[in-house]
Amino acid sequence: MDLDGTLFKTDTLPELIISILKKSPLIIFKFPFWLYSGKAYFKKRVSNHVEVNFDMLPQNKEFINFLSKEKENGRQLILATGSSEKIAKQAFNFFAIFDKFISSDDQTNLTGKNKLQRIIQENGSKLSFSYAGNSKQDLTIWKKAEEVILVNYTKSTADRVDSYGKKILKFSLSSPLNFLCRSFRIHQWIKNTLIFVPLIVSHRFLEIELLFQSFLGFLSFCLCASSGYLINDLLDLNADRSHVSKSKRPLASGDLPLSWGIISIPSLFLGGMLIAIYQSPSLFLVVGFYYISSCSYSLFFKKIIGLDIAILAILYTIRIYAGSLCTGIEISSWLLCFSLFLFCSLALLKRFTELNALSNKDQILRRSYSTQHMKAILLLGLFSIIGSVLVLIFYILSTDATSLYQNWFILWLIVPLFGYSISRMWFFAHQNKMDQDPVAFAINDRTTVVSVLLSTVILICAK
Repeated sequence: MDLDGTLFKTDTLPELIISILKKSPLIIFKFPFWLYSGKAYFKKRVSNHVEVNFDMLPQNKEFINFLSKEKENGRQLILATGSSEKIAKQAFNFFAIFDKFISSDDQTNLTGKNKLQRIIQENGSKLSFSYAGNSKQDLTIWKKAEEVILVNYTKSTADRVDSYGKKILKFSLSSPLNFLCRSFRIHQWIKNTLIFVPLIVSHRFLEIELLFQSFLGFLSFCLCASSGYLINDLLDLNADRSHVSKSKRPLASGDLPLSWGIISIPSLFLGGMLIAIYQSPSLFLVVGFYYISSCSYSLFFKKIIGLDIAILAILYTIRIYAGSLCTGIEISSWLLCFSLFLFCSLALLKRFTELNALSNKDQILRRSYSTQHMKAILLLGLFSIIGSVLVLIFYILSTDATSLYQNWFILWLIVPLFGYSISRMWFFAHQNKMDQDPVAFAINDRTTVVSVLLSTVILICAK
């Protein structure tokens, strides 16, 4: 049986590559030289640089239980993997159910025909064998096998194998496309609707041309944001696998091959940047700055106490500024100031919920916060709420509001709505009744949605 995608849902080579790049990013410039000497040599060099923590990798448990029963019945089990000898030996010792293993060496990449030849060499051409695998590379081997075992397989692979007319066992049908869409976190795209804020507050949301320009900006941010989410998920694989809910994410769970995620990152980014440059050079620069800042946050700044909060608030506010660039509508300093306070509060709320959800762990993985910081975060969150409410009040009292809104006094109704909604989220977080993502909570919370809709209606009526 194969190792990658079969015993484990994931592939050890991309796992190793990601671990290397996290440890020494500049080593990527050595990859082309290693590949020049062949894929087998590349695998060996990569495996020599980092260790694989097999305990963290998602396993195909149903299939492994099947193998254990077959072993008890006296069946010989051979691990036949395209991974390097070092990885194969570690897997051999980790599972402790195999009689022997065969793997790639310096010269031969043990996949497809090469693996079939080695299997025949090991067992003899007259001996029958069963083979368990998951990919189309294994079709060559299945043609010669007496029994086909499909693990973590796709429908297209199963259709090909069904035509062989052999005995087939199946474990875990895989649907990567469905999980790819989930990995884009489309529900998080709601954050990018901030681009439409300049249209709403200027009461020009019925102008089709401006709506279209804003939509282009929205789409550009969505594609780049999804690219950033995938980068974050790849960097946080081990942390997510140790988390109760995040372990179900497509990449962490192994439901989505890491190679799909790696390929999607530049594809989404290029798509977003092409839309941005089509819209305007200014938007191109802003989206580029957002993407670089977002990636830098995932790589470095999320570990720095305080700075991570400031960057998150800025990343949210940038979306509003981008909406101004898309439409040419000038935004006031009042709106930018209110946005910074509000999103500081939400960023702090996210950290607070993460800490509040900790049980036996004292520190969030890949971050520097601990439960000792909860009181300080709660206090800063309170100050941020007060700051945002004060900015809103001062704006209503300013000449900017009275000149823009004929019935400006109606705007006072927004203050209690906003104060109640944001305070309610903090109360829920304190009682550990809120998901760790405040945005996801707000989207699914009926009270918050109604408050936002009512505030929008109030803005329209005040005009």
